Amino acid sequence: MTPSYDQAASAVLVIRPKSFGFNQQTAKTNLFQNAADNEKDINRKAVNEFDNFVNLLRKYDVEVIVMEDRDHHITPDSIFPNNWFSTHHDGTVILYPMLAENRRMEVRPEIFNLLSERYYYQFPVITDFTHPEKENIFLEGTGSLVFDHTNKVAYANISSRTHLALVEHVCRLLEYEPVTFYATLKTGDEIYHTNVLLTVATGFAVICAECITNGKGKTSVLEKLSSTGHEIIPITFEQMEKFAGNMLQVKNKNGELLTVMSQTAFDCLNEDQLETILKHNRILPVRVPTIEYVGGGSVRCMMAEIFLNKVDGPVPKLSEKS
Repeated sequence: MTPSYDQAASAVLVIRPKSFGFNQQTAKTNLFQNAADNEKDINRKAVNEFDNFVNLLRKYDVEVIVMEDRDHHITPDSIFPNNWFSTHHDGTVILYPMLAENRRMEVRPEIFNLLSERYYYQFPVITDFTHPEKENIFLEGTGSLVFDHTNKVAYANISSRTHLALVEHVCRLLEYEPVTFYATLKTGDEIYHTNVLLTVATGFAVICAECITNGKGKTSVLEKLSSTGHEIIPITFEQMEKFAGNMLQVKNKNGELLTVMSQTAFDCLNEDQLETILKHNRILPVRVPTIEYVGGGSVRCMMAEIFLNKVDGPVPKLSEKS
């Protein structure tokens, strides 16, 4: 019998940035990024937004594991750790191939030792899947893959950062069903990540179906979301561009479900959309305007879900497969 997995993680890992800024290496494919007027002040603003974000989550009893950024690398996007790894209920961790060279420096396998030693998580089986970078094909974690863990489905918008063959490879590894499609902005430019336009949560899904350009793909996505019991909340192009698709549902220490979104996203949603989300869980909006404007990502991108099991004490053990 296939196990039923919780969709919402009970802990998230975040990275407190030290060199946040406009990433020139990702700007061609992430059109949500904007160069800042005063780059010197950007990291300070981002850190303030980050700290307020962490404090809000902790106020509502969400377990937040804060890791400090490293000093010896300039990694302007390190605040978005969900792109380089994902954790899974069966104890698997996958390390992903990323397009930008300066983003590859974000990959830190030693973090899993710290999770075991400090937080008593069972040390995972690590699948290092970064080697396709050498072939210039990429799959950027839960930016590229939006997982429905309960129903073992992975949704993916195929783009320069989300290669179809790699989607299928990861789905075979996890024994998930791939549901793929193509999506663009109104300009016809690709949408770089799936989690910009799609959120899958317990009981509902938020999607900008207008963006999906292939009719078969659009039908497949909507039918799969509906057949797996999700109440579908459509959003517009304009709402997607304000990060209304970039949410994450989490579970706090009391078992309460919460959907975290930016204040920008919250403010652009209409009353009916908000009421539908509130039928399923509380909403936590948080202001991250600098991170969104300069980094081109929002709160979902800032959280890497931790689905690993906890043990009675620290059990550091390196284990890898590929």
